[in-house]
Amino acid sequence: MRDLYLRFPNRETAVALAEQFGLYVVDSQGADHLISASHQLAIDVVGTVYEPTGNTVTHNGMTSPEMAPVAGWHINIRVLDDAFPVPEIINQFLITPGPTHRRWAA
Repeated sequence: MRDLYLRFPNRETAVALAEQFGLYVVDSQGADHLISASHQLAIDVVGTVYEPTGNTVTHNGMTSPEMAPVAGWHINIRVLDDAFPVPEIINQFLITPGPTHRRWAA
């Protein structure tokens, strides 16, 4: 088992790649979406990630960190089957995040 962290320039790029590999489907109600699991993969669509800017904001008397979007559109993939060949085209989107915003349960 191995984890892959991907950052695409935008959602459209991620969807276009997912469609090539049959990972983007239309369900019985006509809604389109990335699949979340197969026998070889588990997919966590994170989307836009936000990080603190270092500033604070106050709303209704509550102070909290100001957040700003991180560039890109993010997906986490857990490869469940070590023999599963991950397509090489994925490599250009691989990142090694610092502290991850979302991670898989142990």
